[in-house]
Amino acid sequence: MPNALKEAVAELAAMKARGEIDQNEFDRARRILAEKHVISQQQNPRTTRPIPPKNVPGSTGSMLGGLITLGAVISFAIAFGVYLQIGEGKNNGYQRPEAMDGVQTLLKVGGATFFLSVTKELSDPMMYERIAKRICKERSPYGVDGCTVAIWNDDRKMGKDLPMSVEQARSQLYSWSLGRSLWNCNRFPEVGRDKCFSD
Repeated sequence: MPNALKEAVAELAAMKARGEIDQNEFDRARRILAEKHVISQQQNPRTTRPIPPKNVPGSTGSMLGGLITLGAVISFAIAFGVYLQIGEGKNNGYQRPEAMDGVQTLLKVGGATFFLSVTKELSDPMMYERIAKRICKERSPYGVDGCTVAIWNDDRKMGKDLPMSVEQARSQLYSWSLGRSLWNCNRFPEVGRDKCFSD
């Protein structure tokens, strides 16, 4: 089982243990992940790469290959330096996309699992859902519905890896997982008990 799929299944197991999903939802989500993984493997089959010939000292081929690689690295470094110079002059007013405003730390802890903290607690609970969907859309290999995002308002209490500790799970503000939003209703009672983390 590939690492990304293992990590996604581990997160599902953690969610089941926290009571966020039941056995049927767990099984359904696991099937979806497995199907998406099979589809992505069919679209991007692994090909065997030919073994390159060993570099023999004094060989013209190895020396030419090394010079070409060195030239490519230098060209990239120059182009990147020019990009940074242009960016410093023209990009002072750059605004991050709306849904990323307020994100302080973003960690990818699995193939499609992201932990993040916000600079301050947002008053609109739906803003957390917009942030999560945006991250899933832009960064998850499985898309929005095959992605998990957990959000905290404090870096010190934020999860850093899977599985999370009980304290980290309790201090979460919000969770998006497999197309479903859940909130910490001690902080957001207005969302309704059916959309709360289980106690």
